[in-house]
Amino acid sequence: METLGERIQFLLKKNGLRARDLARGVNLPETTISNIINNKFEPGVNKIRKIGEFFDVDLHWLITGHIYLGKTKRLSDAREGSDPVTEEDPLQDLLPYSDQFLEMVKKLDHEYQQIIFNILRSLNELIYRFQR
Repeated sequence: METLGERIQFLLKKNGLRARDLARGVNLPETTISNIINNKFEPGVNKIRKIGEFFDVDLHWLITGHIYLGKTKRLSDAREGSDPVTEEDPLQDLLPYSDQFLEMVKKLDHEYQQIIFNILRSLNELIYRFQR
């Protein structure tokens, strides 16, 4: 998913929604949403924020298509000798599984949710240290 429009189309399809539903949900004209989806209009921060909140997704991913890992924008940036502009982002393959993972975690007791949160926070800290 190279463009903001493609990512919004992905989110609409994944949630079984239409552009009209998004337009109503974020209180924007349907033509504006259509132009964003078709990459004819580059929305400002407030419109992107509304769309991100509507879908409850990370704004960094919505804008760039990459998962934010801390100080650098992509894990591939941290690899020695890599070219972050041309190298494929390895974490993009995980995106389809992120919602499944979150749904499974939501079904767990609070105690287990906290354990998983702590593990993820520890992994994030390790990645940050690795990138330095």
